[in-house]
Amino acid sequence: MRYRYFLLPALLVQLAGTAQAQRADTGGKPNDYDYINRELGRKRDGAPVTGSPFLLPGWALGTVAMRTGNVQRQQWLKYDLSTARLLWRRPQGDSVELFTTMVREFTLRDSATHLTHVFRLYPEARTELPVLRATFLDVRYDAGRTALLRHLTRQIQTQTSSGAMTTVKKSAWISKTAYYIKRPDQTLVPVRLSNRSVLDALDPQHQKQVSAYISQQQLNLNKEADVVRLLTYYDSLQP
Repeated sequence: MRYRYFLLPALLVQLAGTAQAQRADTGGKPNDYDYINRELGRKRDGAPVTGSPFLLPGWALGTVAMRTGNVQRQQWLKYDLSTARLLWRRPQGDSVELFTTMVREFTLRDSATHLTHVFRLYPEARTELPVLRATFLDVRYDAGRTALLRHLTRQIQTQTSSGAMTTVKKSAWISKTAYYIKRPDQTLVPVRLSNRSVLDALDPQHQKQVSAYISQQQLNLNKEADVVRLLTYYDSLQP
């Protein structure tokens, strides 16, 4: 496929792979939003799939920060978790895929919860999985020496149920989540949300203080919010 490129005030973008996507139309024809959701909501055999590969169900206002330092604000964006594609809705009503090799961070604001998702690259990370250095990670906490990061993906899962006369296959987009704690030395440590896993990822030098804080605050490290509280306290300790 031949790709065309566009300039969005200093932002290079690449035409989406679904180049035949139609522009918005008020006359009852499918618009670009409907087309993308319908096509990505199908398996290759054309069977319908429940759910969506997108982080949010609709277009969300967000920002795109370039590696050059430029920041494009108030953009309409969608993020496809199945392929890590970031789509931008142009003023004309159609959409293009951002050329993410030039992007270091982007945000999407969920209008339903009023929460902002921040996806950031960590190219200097020390990890046994080099691909993570080129992966946009969902930032749950990164305000000090450590960070709690989340890798989100979506995959199609098919279940088969057999009855007396027929066999029914149902397919749905399923979320996959992996958590990492970034240590002060930039090492990414995979963790589960549990007391043992989180504590094992932290410096043993502060185990006594950290354990006492967990007890005093009655933290449950199965909960993301409590892990963030713990890391905030941990970052306040002297190295």
